[in-house]
Amino acid sequence: NGVVIITTKGGKSGKAQFDFSTSVSMSSLRGDIDMMDGDQYAERVNTLGLSEDFGSRSYDWKDAILQNAVSTDYNLGITFGNETSSNRVSFGMQNSEGIVQNTGMQRYSISFDNKSTAFDGILTLNTKLDYSQIEDQAELTSDNVGFIGNIIGVGLYWNPTRALYNDDGSYNVVSNTYLNPAELLAAYDDQTSTSRILASIAPKVKILDNLDFNMVIGVDYSTSERSNSLAPSFHLQGHDSDERTNPNGDPVAGIASVSTMTRFNKTFENYFSYSTIFSDDFSLKALLGYSYYDYNVE
Repeated sequence: NGVVIITTKGGKSGKAQFDFSTSVSMSSLRGDIDMMDGDQYAERVNTLGLSEDFGSRSYDWKDAILQNAVSTDYNLGITFGNETSSNRVSFGMQNSEGIVQNTGMQRYSISFDNKSTAFDGILTLNTKLDYSQIEDQAELTSDNVGFIGNIIGVGLYWNPTRALYNDDGSYNVVSNTYLNPAELLAAYDDQTSTSRILASIAPKVKILDNLDFNMVIGVDYSTSERSNSLAPSFHLQGHDSDERTNPNGDPVAGIASVSTMTRFNKTFENYFSYSTIFSDDFSLKALLGYSYYDYNVE
Protein backbone atom coordinates (compact mmCIF):
# COMPACT_ATOMS: atom_id res chain seq x y z
CA ASN A 1 0.00 0.00 0.00
CA GLY A 2 1.11 3.58 -0.54
CA VAL A 3 0.58 6.74 -2.47
CA VAL A 4 -0.01 6.10 -6.17
CA ILE A 5 2.83 7.99 -7.86
CA ILE A 6 4.19 6.87 -11.23
CA THR A 7 7.73 7.89 -12.15
CA THR A 8 8.88 7.43 -15.75
CA LYS A 9 11.15 9.21 -18.17
CA GLY A 10 9.59 12.46 -19.31
CA GLY A 11 8.98 13.45 -22.90
CA LYS A 12 10.78 16.18 -24.78
CA SER A 13 9.61 18.83 -27.17
CA GLY A 14 10.77 18.88 -30.79
CA LYS A 15 11.10 16.15 -33.39
CA ALA A 16 10.22 12.60 -32.47
CA GLN A 17 13.14 10.64 -31.01
CA PHE A 18 13.47 6.89 -30.69
CA ASP A 19 15.64 4.96 -28.27
CA PHE A 20 16.07 1.22 -27.92
CA SER A 21 17.94 -0.85 -25.38
CA THR A 22 18.37 -4.54 -24.79
CA SER A 23 20.24 -6.74 -22.36
CA VAL A 24 20.95 -10.42 -21.87
CA SER A 25 22.00 -11.94 -18.57
CA MET A 26 22.60 -15.41 -17.20
CA SER A 27 22.20 -16.82 -13.71
CA SER A 28 23.01 -20.09 -12.02
CA LEU A 29 23.29 -21.58 -8.57
CA ARG A 30 25.65 -19.56 -6.43
CA GLY A 31 28.05 -21.84 -4.61
CA ASP A 32 27.31 -25.52 -4.18
CA ILE A 33 25.94 -28.01 -1.68
CA ASP A 34 28.43 -30.78 -1.05
CA MET A 35 26.42 -33.93 -1.71
CA MET A 36 27.73 -37.46 -2.28
CA ASP A 37 27.57 -38.76 -5.82
CA GLY A 38 26.55 -42.31 -6.67
CA ASP A 39 30.01 -43.84 -6.17
CA GLN A 40 30.58 -42.10 -2.83
CA TYR A 41 27.13 -43.01 -1.57
CA ALA A 42 27.51 -46.66 -2.65
CA GLU A 43 30.88 -46.91 -0.93
CA ARG A 44 29.44 -45.51 2.29
CA VAL A 45 26.34 -47.72 2.46
CA ASN A 46 28.33 -50.83 1.48
CA THR A 47 30.78 -50.09 4.29
CA LEU A 48 27.85 -49.85 6.70
CA GLY A 49 26.34 -53.05 5.36
CA LEU A 50 23.17 -51.35 4.12
CA SER A 51 21.30 -52.55 1.07
CA GLU A 52 20.83 -49.04 -0.34
CA ASP A 53 22.95 -49.32 -3.50
CA PHE A 54 20.58 -49.58 -6.46
CA GLY A 55 23.25 -49.61 -9.14
CA SER A 56 22.86 -46.25 -10.91
CA ARG A 57 25.70 -43.74 -10.93
CA SER A 58 24.26 -41.04 -13.22
CA TYR A 59 22.23 -38.92 -10.77
CA ASP A 60 23.20 -35.31 -10.07
CA TRP A 61 20.63 -33.31 -8.12
CA LYS A 62 21.58 -30.05 -9.87
CA ASP A 63 21.09 -31.54 -13.33
CA ALA A 64 17.77 -33.05 -12.24
CA ILE A 65 16.05 -29.86 -11.08
CA LEU A 66 18.20 -26.80 -11.89
CA GLN A 67 19.21 -24.99 -15.06
CA ASN A 68 21.42 -22.16 -16.26
CA ALA A 69 18.84 -19.41 -16.58
CA VAL A 70 18.84 -16.81 -19.35
CA SER A 71 17.06 -13.46 -19.08
CA THR A 72 16.41 -10.99 -21.89
CA ASP A 73 15.12 -7.43 -21.67
CA TYR A 74 13.94 -5.19 -24.55
CA ASN A 75 12.86 -1.55 -24.23
CA LEU A 76 11.67 0.90 -26.89
CA GLY A 77 10.94 4.57 -26.18
CA ILE A 78 9.46 7.32 -28.35
CA THR A 79 9.51 10.98 -27.32
CA PHE A 80 7.74 13.77 -29.16
CA GLY A 81 6.03 17.08 -28.46
CA ASN A 82 5.84 20.80 -29.11
CA GLU A 83 6.34 24.03 -27.20
CA THR A 84 3.52 23.39 -24.76
CA SER A 85 3.40 19.61 -24.58
CA SER A 86 5.96 16.83 -24.27
CA ASN A 87 5.18 13.13 -24.52
CA ARG A 88 6.90 9.80 -24.13
CA VAL A 89 5.60 6.34 -25.00
CA SER A 90 7.57 3.30 -23.84
CA PHE A 91 7.27 -0.39 -24.57
CA GLY A 92 9.01 -3.12 -22.62
CA MET A 93 9.35 -6.89 -22.82
CA GLN A 94 11.20 -9.01 -20.30
CA ASN A 95 11.69 -12.78 -20.23
CA SER A 96 13.43 -14.18 -17.17
CA GLU A 97 14.08 -17.84 -16.56
CA GLY A 98 14.46 -19.15 -13.03
CA ILE A 99 17.36 -21.38 -12.01
CA VAL A 100 14.80 -24.06 -11.08
CA GLN A 101 13.49 -25.83 -14.17
CA ASN A 102 9.97 -24.89 -15.28
CA THR A 103 10.11 -21.52 -13.51
CA GLY A 104 10.31 -18.03 -14.93
CA MET A 105 8.53 -14.78 -15.62
CA GLN A 106 7.46 -12.85 -18.70
CA ARG A 107 6.57 -9.18 -18.37
CA TYR A 108 5.08 -6.90 -21.02
CA SER A 109 4.55 -3.21 -20.39
CA ILE A 110 3.50 0.02 -22.04
CA SER A 111 3.61 3.46 -20.51
CA PHE A 112 2.58 6.96 -21.54
CA ASP A 113 3.84 10.19 -20.01
CA ASN A 114 2.61 13.69 -20.88
CA LYS A 115 3.45 17.10 -19.50
CA SER A 116 1.49 20.06 -20.82
CA THR A 117 1.34 23.75 -19.98
CA ALA A 118 -1.30 26.36 -20.76
CA PHE A 119 -2.07 30.01 -20.13
CA ASP A 120 1.57 31.08 -20.28
CA GLY A 121 2.64 28.49 -17.73
CA ILE A 122 -0.07 29.23 -15.19
CA LEU A 123 -1.47 25.71 -15.60
CA THR A 124 0.74 22.62 -15.70
CA LEU A 125 -0.71 19.17 -16.22
CA ASN A 126 1.18 15.90 -15.75
CA THR A 127 -0.51 12.71 -16.95
CA LYS A 128 0.94 9.24 -16.55
CA LEU A 129 -0.39 5.82 -17.54
CA ASP A 130 1.37 2.51 -17.08
CA TYR A 131 0.03 -0.94 -18.02
CA SER A 132 1.82 -4.23 -17.40
CA GLN A 133 1.05 -7.90 -17.89
CA ILE A 134 3.05 -10.46 -15.93
CA GLU A 135 3.01 -14.22 -16.52
CA ASP A 136 4.72 -16.17 -13.76
CA GLN A 137 5.51 -19.89 -13.65
CA ALA A 138 6.55 -21.50 -10.37
CA GLU A 139 7.42 -24.86 -8.88
CA LEU A 140 7.16 -26.22 -5.36
CA THR A 141 9.80 -24.12 -3.61
CA SER A 142 9.46 -23.01 0.00
CA ASP A 143 11.56 -22.54 3.12
CA ASN A 144 8.90 -23.48 5.67
CA VAL A 145 7.85 -27.04 4.73
CA GLY A 146 9.39 -30.49 4.76
CA PHE A 147 11.18 -32.00 1.80
CA ILE A 148 7.94 -33.37 0.31
CA GLY A 149 6.66 -29.84 -0.30
CA ASN A 150 9.90 -28.53 -1.78
CA ILE A 151 11.44 -29.54 -5.09
CA ILE A 152 14.91 -28.63 -3.77
CA GLY A 153 14.45 -30.92 -0.77
CA VAL A 154 13.13 -33.71 -2.97
CA GLY A 155 16.16 -33.41 -5.24
CA LEU A 156 18.63 -33.47 -2.35
CA TYR A 157 16.87 -36.37 -0.66
CA TRP A 158 16.90 -38.66 -3.70
CA ASN A 159 19.26 -41.62 -3.40
CA PRO A 160 22.05 -40.96 -5.97
CA THR A 161 22.28 -44.68 -6.77
CA ARG A 162 18.65 -44.71 -7.94
CA ALA A 163 17.88 -43.95 -11.58
CA LEU A 164 15.25 -41.30 -12.27
CA TYR A 165 13.83 -43.33 -15.17
CA ASN A 166 13.14 -46.99 -15.77
CA ASP A 167 14.52 -48.77 -18.82
CA ASP A 168 11.26 -48.17 -20.70
CA GLY A 169 11.52 -44.40 -20.11
CA SER A 170 8.86 -44.23 -17.39
CA TYR A 171 9.55 -42.55 -14.09
CA ASN A 172 11.10 -44.63 -11.33
CA VAL A 173 8.34 -44.45 -8.72
CA VAL A 174 9.40 -45.59 -5.23
CA SER A 175 6.49 -44.59 -2.97
CA ASN A 176 4.10 -41.71 -2.28
CA THR A 177 6.42 -40.41 0.46
CA TYR A 178 9.70 -40.84 -1.45
CA LEU A 179 9.28 -38.65 -4.49
CA ASN A 180 11.07 -38.68 -7.81
CA PRO A 181 12.25 -35.08 -8.46
CA ALA A 182 12.00 -35.38 -12.25
CA GLU A 183 8.45 -36.69 -11.98
CA LEU A 184 7.47 -33.97 -9.52
CA LEU A 185 8.78 -31.26 -11.87
CA ALA A 186 6.64 -32.62 -14.69
CA ALA A 187 3.54 -33.29 -12.58
CA TYR A 188 3.22 -29.93 -10.84
CA ASP A 189 2.07 -26.79 -12.65
CA ASP A 190 1.72 -23.33 -11.09
CA GLN A 191 0.80 -20.34 -13.27
CA THR A 192 -0.02 -16.78 -12.17
CA SER A 193 -1.26 -14.07 -14.51
CA THR A 194 -1.32 -10.46 -13.28
CA SER A 195 -2.60 -7.36 -15.05
CA ARG A 196 -1.89 -3.94 -13.52
CA ILE A 197 -2.83 -0.38 -14.42
CA LEU A 198 -1.26 2.65 -12.78
CA ALA A 199 -2.72 6.01 -13.75
CA SER A 200 -2.39 9.51 -12.37
CA ILE A 201 -3.22 13.06 -13.34
CA ALA A 202 -1.64 15.99 -11.53
CA PRO A 203 -2.69 19.56 -12.37
CA LYS A 204 -0.81 22.49 -10.88
CA VAL A 205 -2.02 26.07 -10.91
CA LYS A 206 0.26 29.01 -10.19
CA ILE A 207 -1.93 31.48 -8.26
CA LEU A 208 0.84 33.91 -7.28
CA ASP A 209 4.57 33.95 -7.75
CA ASN A 210 5.00 32.19 -4.41
CA LEU A 211 1.68 30.34 -4.17
CA ASP A 212 0.67 27.18 -6.06
CA PHE A 213 -2.31 24.87 -5.93
CA ASN A 214 -1.57 21.21 -6.58
CA MET A 215 -3.82 18.23 -7.13
CA VAL A 216 -2.99 14.54 -7.60
CA ILE A 217 -5.53 11.91 -8.60
CA GLY A 218 -4.18 8.39 -8.91
CA VAL A 219 -5.40 4.83 -9.19
CA ASP A 220 -3.63 1.49 -8.92
CA TYR A 221 -5.74 -1.41 -10.20
CA SER A 222 -4.55 -4.98 -10.56
CA THR A 223 -6.06 -8.41 -11.01
CA SER A 224 -4.28 -11.72 -10.51
CA GLU A 225 -5.33 -15.27 -11.21
CA ARG A 226 -3.31 -18.21 -9.97
CA SER A 227 -3.96 -21.78 -11.07
CA ASN A 228 -1.96 -24.70 -9.75
CA SER A 229 -2.36 -28.43 -10.15
CA LEU A 230 -0.74 -31.76 -9.42
CA ALA A 231 -1.33 -34.49 -11.99
CA PRO A 232 -3.59 -37.37 -10.80
CA SER A 233 -0.95 -39.82 -12.02
CA PHE A 234 1.53 -38.51 -9.43
CA HIS A 235 1.52 -40.51 -6.21
CA LEU A 236 1.62 -38.27 -3.13
CA GLN A 237 0.65 -39.20 0.39
CA GLY A 238 -2.79 -37.84 1.22
CA HIS A 239 -3.69 -37.28 -2.42
CA ASP A 240 -3.73 -40.77 -3.94
CA SER A 241 -6.96 -42.21 -5.29
CA ASP A 242 -7.03 -44.92 -2.61
CA GLU A 243 -6.93 -42.25 0.11
CA ARG A 244 -9.60 -39.76 -1.01
CA THR A 245 -13.09 -39.85 -2.46
CA ASN A 246 -15.50 -37.24 -3.80
CA PRO A 247 -18.99 -36.67 -2.31
CA ASN A 248 -20.28 -39.52 -4.48
CA GLY A 249 -17.75 -41.92 -3.02
CA ASP A 250 -15.66 -42.15 -6.17
CA PRO A 251 -11.87 -42.19 -5.74
CA VAL A 252 -10.08 -38.98 -6.69
CA ALA A 253 -6.42 -38.08 -7.03
CA GLY A 254 -4.31 -35.06 -7.78
CA ILE A 255 -4.73 -31.44 -6.76
CA ALA A 256 -6.20 -28.46 -8.61
CA SER A 257 -7.07 -24.97 -7.45
CA VAL A 258 -7.76 -21.52 -8.87
CA SER A 259 -7.59 -18.31 -6.85
CA THR A 260 -8.07 -14.68 -7.82
CA MET A 261 -7.14 -11.37 -6.23
CA THR A 262 -8.16 -7.84 -7.12
CA ARG A 263 -6.53 -4.71 -5.71
CA PHE A 264 -7.92 -1.24 -6.21
CA ASN A 265 -6.07 1.63 -4.56
CA LYS A 266 -7.13 5.24 -4.94
CA THR A 267 -5.30 8.44 -4.09
CA PHE A 268 -6.64 11.97 -3.95
CA GLU A 269 -4.52 14.91 -2.83
CA ASN A 270 -5.01 18.65 -3.08
CA TYR A 271 -2.90 21.22 -1.32
CA PHE A 272 -1.57 24.76 -1.43
CA SER A 273 2.17 25.31 -1.30
CA TYR A 274 3.76 28.63 -0.42
CA SER A 275 7.43 29.53 -0.34
CA THR A 276 9.30 32.78 0.07
CA ILE A 277 12.80 33.95 0.96
CA PHE A 278 13.13 36.84 3.37
CA SER A 279 16.90 36.90 3.55
CA ASP A 280 19.95 34.71 3.13
CA ASP A 281 19.33 33.32 6.61
CA PHE A 282 15.57 33.07 6.68
CA SER A 283 13.05 31.46 4.33
CA LEU A 284 9.53 30.14 4.71
CA LYS A 285 7.82 27.13 3.18
CA ALA A 286 4.23 26.27 4.03
CA LEU A 287 1.90 23.46 2.96
CA LEU A 288 -1.83 23.22 3.55
CA GLY A 289 -4.09 20.60 2.07
CA TYR A 290 -6.08 17.39 2.30
CA SER A 291 -5.28 13.81 1.28
CA TYR A 292 -7.49 10.77 0.87
CA TYR A 293 -6.32 7.21 0.35
CA ASP A 294 -8.47 4.14 -0.16
CA TYR A 295 -7.09 0.60 -0.38
CA ASN A 296 -9.23 -2.42 -1.32
CA VAL A 297 -8.28 -6.05 -1.72
CA GLU A 298 -10.69 -8.79 -2.77
